[in-house]
Amino acid sequence: MITNSHGMTLTEVLVAVFIITIGLTAVATGMQLATVGINLGQQESTATFLAEEKLEDIKAFALSGLGTQGWANVTSANFPAEAYGSITINGMSYGRYRRITTITTPTATQKVIVVNVFYTPGAVSSNANAERQVALSTVLTSR
Repeated sequence: MITNSHGMTLTEVLVAVFIITIGLTAVATGMQLATVGINLGQQESTATFLAEEKLEDIKAFALSGLGTQGWANVTSANFPAEAYGSITINGMSYGRYRRITTITTPTATQKVIVVNVFYTPGAVSSNANAERQVALSTVLTSR
């Protein structure tokens, strides 16, 4: 039977505390990076949704039989730029996003539509104020 009851030395306790501190710091840093990544991914997904939504609006506009709509009226003038704070869909406001729609007509039967959605990330990083962009495009052809 061993009867060693002197406990741990101060040096052993300090080394253990140091190792635990390094481990917890690494975990905290990893959690912060993961949170920033999730936030940026959500913002990019929202920007992609807003671009897709505008493309679908333009397609519906092109197929509409109303007098002010239809294929001939699919122009950039009918889809003006939307500033920060002006995009609202189904009562939901997208204040951190802006959209620019560009429509060109390379031929009489084709229209190229490009929707650019810009946003400023709400994450804590060195380039948090840098505006980011998602661009989607499609080609419409008249029937």
